[in-house]
Amino acid sequence: ELLDCMLTICREEIKKEIRTAKFVAVIADETTNDAGLWQIAIVFRYVVNGQVLERFWGYFIPPGQTAELIAGVIREQLKAVVGDQHEKVIAQSYDGASVMSGIQHRVQAIIRGEFKYAYYVHSSVHN
Repeated sequence: ELLDCMLTICREEIKKEIRTAKFVAVIADETTNDAGLWQIAIVFRYVVNGQVLERFWGYFIPPGQTAELIAGVIREQLKAVVGDQHEKVIAQSYDGASVMSGIQHRVQAIIRGEFKYAYYVHSSVHN
């Protein structure tokens, strides 16, 4: 319960920072937790007072591994931080897996359908 309270406070601070930022990017990467469950980690990147910030937002277990289900989790978290200001989301970054980065009917395309300025950038971690 204490950890949940700390997480809530951290997320509220991140939301405050993002409200002051002009733009935000979402970075998501898939991983397996210690119980062997597939999950995605979400990080937000933005600039506040000239300083580039990357903030870990959380681990999420999508209800499945299809592009639609993964995009649904990312979309929900984006809306949690930008609300109706969809134009704030200017980039999305994932690995090169086809379910994430494919041009049609993949996570990046689904997100871009709702956040029209969220251009896809391949994650440099996966070069």
